[in-house]
Amino acid sequence: MRKLFLGLFIPAVLLWACEKPETVEGNITFTMEPTLSFDGDGGSQTIYFSVDTQWNITFPDGVNWVSASPDNGEASGVRKASVNITVQSNPDSEPRSTTLTIHAGSAKKDLAVSQAGKTQVVEISESDVPDFDKIYIPQEFRGM
Repeated sequence: MRKLFLGLFIPAVLLWACEKPETVEGNITFTMEPTLSFDGDGGSQTIYFSVDTQWNITFPDGVNWVSASPDNGEASGVRKASVNITVQSNPDSEPRSTTLTIHAGSAKKDLAVSQAGKTQVVEISESDVPDFDKIYIPQEFRGM
């Protein structure tokens, strides 16, 4: 009888230990368009969303020019969340973009972030400007 008990008990424990953890359902609802645009100087903008469970924001590997604060939070029942998205100044003239992902339980939503390139400033010194008094203009074009 003891062998029969152990023969049934051990497989039952193994099956119980192999059960998958319970998946937490989640819901994320943006209260705005999930797209942010920044000029080349960078800056901060706030996003707003509703969530009904613990949430966090993930960034693609290698993206270090954008940050979120806070980047995670708790929720029991439907709760509104606000997150400050900050983008550093873009040192390049080319625009850049990335996609952040908000996770809440098994739900996930993407947030697109784009930034214009750095504005190029060209300074001209007085020596770069031609002396128009010394430019030859043919007689037929003078006085037009």
